[in-house]
Amino acid sequence: MENVQASHGHRHSLIQHKHRYSHLRKFAYITGPDPDPVDGFLGHKPSNNIRFLYPISFLRPGIISIPEDLTLEARDCAMLYQAMSAESKGPSVAALEPITFFEDLRRQQQDIIRYEGGIEKEAF
Repeated sequence: MENVQASHGHRHSLIQHKHRYSHLRKFAYITGPDPDPVDGFLGHKPSNNIRFLYPISFLRPGIISIPEDLTLEARDCAMLYQAMSAESKGPSVAALEPITFFEDLRRQQQDIIRYEGGIEKEAF
């Protein structure tokens, strides 16, 4: 990108923002016959061919940390916490219990990011 900008006489600056206000969820479409076809707007039923892809499932065995560009949304953090708490009852996992971690009910994106950091630190 820098070379293209320079060739046109423009200065190049990369601005990196690590957090999205709204996370992008990943899904896969499984090919094959769709048992619930779209039959007009009112007749639409969810497809059984679309599957949610859990981000942690893409990490290879032996990974010791979550890549910097992989973020977890609140639902992903909750799923990871459930798996961790089923395996370990230690105090560090207990501190990540959502009711304990989020003392008040006003949760903002920055709180989820802080929680994600705690989950990642404990998981890896």
